[in-house]
Amino acid sequence: MFPSTAFFAYDNRFVWGIIMGQVTIARFRGDTTFGLVARTLATFLGGVLGMVMWYISCGSGRGNAYGLAAVCAVCFPMLFFARLYWPGPPMTIIVLCVTCILVIGYSYQDTVQILPGNPGYGFTVAWVKSQSHS
Repeated sequence: MFPSTAFFAYDNRFVWGIIMGQVTIARFRGDTTFGLVARTLATFLGGVLGMVMWYISCGSGRGNAYGLAAVCAVCFPMLFFARLYWPGPPMTIIVLCVTCILVIGYSYQDTVQILPGNPGYGFTVAWVKSQSHS
């Protein structure tokens, strides 16, 4: 529909923004406000957790598959446990886990493949994800 914005949407992986927009829809204003605050907090914490996992595994370098596998082997079971047994609303922990995994996945993809839509690795990916969450 708008050809000038197509590259921007592809460059910033805008599909996640569409998903987050659909998650926002609620019947009551209080539910919408709570969802927005919870998603904002979960996106921030998921980005921080993803950056911590990325920089522990790869340091300031451009990726280490073995280090990333070791960090994921330690951290993913804890994320899975939190996803299953979190006492609060499920959408908050789902957004946190997905944001964390997206930061790690896009960071590793940027170090392995050269594509026109790669935002970088570590902090730059977390920043792009935090900008497209609301």
